[in-house]
Amino acid sequence: NSIIHILSFIIAELASIAFLCVRVPILQYIKIKAYDKDLLRQMLVFSVPLIPNMLSWWVTNISSRYIIAGFCGLGAAGLFASASKLPALMNVFSTIFQQSWQFASVKEYQESSKSSFYSKVFQQYSFLCLLVGSVMIAVVPFISKLVLQGEFYQAWVYTPLLLFSALLGCYSIFFGTFYAVVKDNVKSMYTTLIGASVNILICISIIPIIGVEGALIANVCSYAVIVLLRIKDVRKYITIEIEERKLFFGLSLCFSQAIIYMFSIIIGLIISVTIRRIGEKYNTAKNVKTCKVDKNKKQIIISSDRSPDDLQKLADRLRTRFCWGLQVNIFPPDFDLRIHIIEKKLEGNDMVSDFPKDVKEYIANNCTSDVRSLEQAIKRIFRSEE
Repeated sequence: NSIIHILSFIIAELASIAFLCVRVPILQYIKIKAYDKDLLRQMLVFSVPLIPNMLSWWVTNISSRYIIAGFCGLGAAGLFASASKLPALMNVFSTIFQQSWQFASVKEYQESSKSSFYSKVFQQYSFLCLLVGSVMIAVVPFISKLVLQGEFYQAWVYTPLLLFSALLGCYSIFFGTFYAVVKDNVKSMYTTLIGASVNILICISIIPIIGVEGALIANVCSYAVIVLLRIKDVRKYITIEIEERKLFFGLSLCFSQAIIYMFSIIIGLIISVTIRRIGEKYNTAKNVKTCKVDKNKKQIIISSDRSPDDLQKLADRLRTRFCWGLQVNIFPPDFDLRIHIIEKKLEGNDMVSDFPKDVKEYIANNCTSDVRSLEQAIKRIFRSEE
């Protein structure tokens, strides 16, 4: 499947080249004798910084998934990737705008009224971005029902802040165009490199502590840093009117929308907090792993590898609160339950009729630790059959 995916991109690019050669006689402009060293040097100075620039954007947008996979597991990384579908759609539209905006900004740069033109376009573009961003954040739960199917629907709680990051990305695209206008892509490269570094540092620092939410915070911070750096640089090239208070107010409203959706203690959604090895001097148990708020009854569910009575360094008032509720021991599934789980995992698969009983029993006898090991064994068998 991955090979077909790559081939589709290659074929699409080849089709574009063929169209240009047929529709536009571009080959007649390619002349080896017209080789110009000075022009080549200028083109390299202009274009080479675009390579690390694009790599930095890739790091900013994708590296979070790998760090989440390392600290939180592939399941959490999959949910985070699913939540990125709507923000990716917003990025597509901003990229389309960039193509036309770059042409218009280069054309107007030589005009005396360029500052007025740039300011007017920015005001209209900013209003449109804030409006679209706010509406998309507001309708996230409803659109996610169409975009995120099955178990992936729970990932929608990550989407609001990712949309806010995409909103900041729209501003970075607007201001980033001016680097091409003045032919200074080196500074464009610096801004994205700094943004990518901020993203990685924050991810590595706080994902082990608070989980996937750390990647959301890192994305917002990295995009915010890029936007601020680019605004500072652009003002060196041109005079553009930016109403900072209105812009800050609009962004704050969108950010507040995203936060309200994320932290359900206000509106009754789902909040997830991970507590890992907080320090003994704070009388907090090292072994408490996860704390969640139930969507309907606001019940706190705490999982640990031992009973509250066995947490000797836990404060008495905290231990009694933990013992106050219902305590349940969750053991690994027995043989019959493992067989039932395997059969449930096989439902809806074309190969279920060809799956021998003795193979099910073999998997159930050898994968005894948890459900994930059962599912992994089944997937390996399916992949070997392919």
